[in-house]
Amino acid sequence: MSYRTSQICFGLFAFAAAVALSGRTEAALLAYEGFDYAEGSLAGQNGGSGWGGAWSAGSVVPGSLSYGSLPTAGNSALISGSGGSISAYRDFAAEYGAGTYYISFIGQRLSPHGTLDDNTVRASSFQIHKGFGTSGDERLSAGKATTASPNQLYNWAMFSDGSGNFLEESAEPITNQAFVLMEFVVNDDTDGEGPGVSTDEARMWINPSLNGPLGAPDVELSQAEGNNHDYLFGRVRIFSGNTSSAGQYADFAIDEIRLGTSLADVGVTVPEPTAGLLALVGVALAGRVRRRAAR
Repeated sequence: MSYRTSQICFGLFAFAAAVALSGRTEAALLAYEGFDYAEGSLAGQNGGSGWGGAWSAGSVVPGSLSYGSLPTAGNSALISGSGGSISAYRDFAAEYGAGTYYISFIGQRLSPHGTLDDNTVRASSFQIHKGFGTSGDERLSAGKATTASPNQLYNWAMFSDGSGNFLEESAEPITNQAFVLMEFVVNDDTDGEGPGVSTDEARMWINPSLNGPLGAPDVELSQAEGNNHDYLFGRVRIFSGNTSSAGQYADFAIDEIRLGTSLADVGVTVPEPTAGLLALVGVALAGRVRRRAAR
């Protein structure tokens, strides 16, 4: 093989390798739920992947919720507090400790009431809990905590420990259907904060581009130590509050739940900088070889 031919082959090889690497991610889709069930009760349904049990409550309603080019399947779920406060629990196949995790879903606080105040007083949220089963140990939530006038909130928020005291609000109304992306970093497997133990991190994007880059998060939690800010988790809870003296019941629609260890797992594709750089090097090298060959 001539020097010129070998240079051409090397350039083409570098370009092909870079293209291949651009789609390669060290990651794992840990769980998926598309609510691919017949219309009716959600309780007892056990489809999807990465789960360790069935849903405890809720309803399956016709049609998928959609967001851009995100793949969808089946129907969607409605968690309604019209008959009383409701908690739809489901265990993951494992309990998760130290690491970086991503969760995405499509959700919306529905508007069955006459005024915005009536519709958004009571809590409705997607939550991760520590442990299995139905005992309450809420760690991180996306949606809305119970907040009444004069401190009413109307937008998508993220909060720790199920409390409005540990809440950060976005600028996007929760009554608008949204693609919600959460990133959280569990720094250690120790449950319980204390001196010298770092607080776990959490960020949330509302309607980010599925093709990246993400940009700054809409919400970023930076809380003091304690108050269940360890985001160890083993189950999901979707909650809607009932009618109370504070306000009317909540209805929460949700679909396309994904849990993974990379953005690609949860429906967001962000080109890797290294792969992009290799692709540019390959193109430049191939171009240089062509120029030399033309002399």
